[in-house]
Amino acid sequence: MKNFTELLNHLDSLSLLVGIISFFIRELYKLSIRKKELKFKTFYSNSVNSISEFLDSFLTYKAAMRNINLIAILNGQTDIHELNKIAYEPLIDMKNKNLKMYFYLDKKIYEKYDMLVQSSSLLYDNLRNIIYRKDLSNFEKINKYEEAFTKFDETTENCLIQAINESQKILSDHKEKRNHN
Repeated sequence: MKNFTELLNHLDSLSLLVGIISFFIRELYKLSIRKKELKFKTFYSNSVNSISEFLDSFLTYKAAMRNINLIAILNGQTDIHELNKIAYEPLIDMKNKNLKMYFYLDKKIYEKYDMLVQSSSLLYDNLRNIIYRKDLSNFEKINKYEEAFTKFDETTENCLIQAINESQKILSDHKEKRNHN
């Protein structure tokens, strides 16, 4: 009986100790959940932002290449430095945004976006080659560039649609998985 009475006296202290330990375990668990949630939100947000920034830069580049005044360039009214400002700077910006996506996207999806960059670089190289060709008349150069841009437009449009669709699917699947956990 004496042992039982002593046990009852220590039961309050023991309950307090168990309560304190449980409180700290619960708080550590909540902290780990918050850290995981913050990590997910940051990664998800950065992924979406990198795609959005890339798409903006791609569309800016595409518009710049569509709006190039090739006649002014061929007639010497626009120099090569102006051409670089119009077309090459947006290409460099797009390449920088592409590199940022590399860190956030699945390799399969990243390769689709990277294909847009490769096609864009090829279009720029084609433009420069067309401008410097001596064997073509200005009319032929304009036609060659129109052909190159049309091919670029067709290639990138399909690739862009695939990349966006796959990105949406993976990001929404990732978000859904996170919401169920």
